[in-house]
Amino acid sequence: EAGIFEQIDKFVLNSSSLPYQRQTLTLLGIDEHQILGCFKNRDFHIEAEELYVPSLPSNLNEVNAYECRLLKKYLLPEVGQLATHKRIYITRRITNTRTVLEEEKLMSYLGKYGFIMVEPEVLSFKEQMEIFNSADIIIGPHGSAFTNIIFCKPGTVLFELIPDTYLITCFYNIAAQLGVKYYGFIGKGMPIDENKKIDNIRVDLQEFSHFFEKNIL
Repeated sequence: EAGIFEQIDKFVLNSSSLPYQRQTLTLLGIDEHQILGCFKNRDFHIEAEELYVPSLPSNLNEVNAYECRLLKKYLLPEVGQLATHKRIYITRRITNTRTVLEEEKLMSYLGKYGFIMVEPEVLSFKEQMEIFNSADIIIGPHGSAFTNIIFCKPGTVLFELIPDTYLITCFYNIAAQLGVKYYGFIGKGMPIDENKKIDNIRVDLQEFSHFFEKNIL
């Protein structure tokens, strides 16, 4: 945005080890040889003739419209038009945390309305962008894959399933910046261990169907 991108020789990053991080950097035109990683390295020091240090555009765990616009501006043009699924259910069964118990019953119900199940962990970052950009309705348990709603079209519906033991508003905040219609359905948190952040979710199908058919369909 400042017009100095092409002048940068090296980028100092906290971490770039995860697949989505590497793929995002590649889409932005940052090659692996340009990255200096400082993750968990307390002895990390650099000396540069000129050092650019960007300010944080918002507080930690908060998102503003400026950040969302930047991501859409520089990443969304890379998305193709191959995805055709308009109604998707995001599962977390691979992660085995914050999963919906008896998910097959919920999926059987949603399947009647044309929903398909998506496993983001097996998709590339680009494929995830494409699927979210094409969808009209997105349902699933609270999880990091919902960050991809940044690439949704205005008017897209996000229906988030949340355990009553871990209430957090981060995806509501993102949706509010983007014109995404947000609905939160609170289910019973079922502990895995003492970490409430990973509690599984028990969804009462009768309550869910009433809420879903009243508000979404």
